Amino acid sequence: MRLMLTLKERAEAARAAGHSNTALAKAAGVSLSAVSQWFSGDTVGLAGKSVAGLAALTGWSATWWADGIGSRELPTRQAHPVTLDSLTISHEEDDSQRVIWGSMNKSALPDVFRVEVPDDAMADRVMKGHLVRFDKRIDPRPGDGVLVADTSGAWYFRQYSPGAQGRFSAVARNSAYQMLDSERDGLEVLAVLVGVPEARWG
Repeated sequence: MRLMLTLKERAEAARAAGHSNTALAKAAGVSLSAVSQWFSGDTVGLAGKSVAGLAALTGWSATWWADGIGSRELPTRQAHPVTLDSLTISHEEDDSQRVIWGSMNKSALPDVFRVEVPDDAMADRVMKGHLVRFDKRIDPRPGDGVLVADTSGAWYFRQYSPGAQGRFSAVARNSAYQMLDSERDGLEVLAVLVGVPEARWG
């Protein structure tokens, strides 16, 4: 039984999943002709930057993209986003479901969804009007962007800062917005930021 897929086979799997050559090239940071060489079998391996970009585009394991070994699917709760401080903006297409800010409780939210940020609480990294992507299946780590709800059901986009005994703060990067406290405000983490598929930096 074969345990390793060639780069050609990995690329074909991505295209079969609906990712165009253009999207693959953009995610990998390479030219269209370089992607064509994947499909011809002329290229054997990928650079680390390309692996990371393709993993982000497809949602498949970076290890699988790097060497074709094992399952391409990410284990539940092991995938994790970058922190806000190292967040990069991607303009690639995103097929996750879009929801309206504040419109759903946690149980009704899709596992992965997009929502438009209604304020500048997280400026300078994420601005009002940015369309951000969240994943509710993963647990937050220090520095992650999180979507939280208070006891009234109101939503807030903040940066996660854990404290003692399970308590945490939801910190605004913009000093004009208040910091929230999990105990005082009855906060629940709804989802963790995993990307900004569309952004207007102007």
